[in-house]
Amino acid sequence: MRRRVLAAATIFALLALLVPGCSTPASQAIWPNYTNAACGLSMWYPEDWIYEEGIDQVTFATSEDAITTYPLEAGAFMIVVCGDLQDQTFGAWGATLAGYIVSILGLESLVGEARIIGGHEGYLEPMEGAFEDGQVIVGFTAAVEYEGWGYFFAAITTQHEMEEYKPALTKMLDSVRFAAPARPTPAATG
Repeated sequence: MRRRVLAAATIFALLALLVPGCSTPASQAIWPNYTNAACGLSMWYPEDWIYEEGIDQVTFATSEDAITTYPLEAGAFMIVVCGDLQDQTFGAWGATLAGYIVSILGLESLVGEARIIGGHEGYLEPMEGAFEDGQVIVGFTAAVEYEGWGYFFAAITTQHEMEEYKPALTKMLDSVRFAAPARPTPAATG
């Protein structure tokens, strides 16, 4: 009888790992697989995606075409921009970047909402737009402030692929972790 109980417990434990919604809270943790020490940012991204880093930004994408093709024909991407706010307010900084992304891509911002990002209160604004060829692009912008730095996220995909990519884009935003950015220190004056 003990073997049957043990076997049943093992089966239920395996099912809990395999069936969505049945896993334990500890197994639901999202572990980052990307870190940018200069920005003080860690996050998860799908292993079959690529990324390209810039000085204060990183772009994650399903393919090189998703990064370089405009308008986006297929796939998805997320751009993350970080920056020292210095004398700027977080709201003005985030609004400037969101406005830039929306105007460049020809998208319309929808009603935004408060959103916890990396354990801190930020915001998220859905966006969408249609191109002359009928292609509809959807996604979101999000931003948060951490220790005087601003973090801006823009996620884009095609409307017909949103169901496929929305879980990954949401998981990426949910996985964000912050650490003190490896900020350059001013040169000592003598």
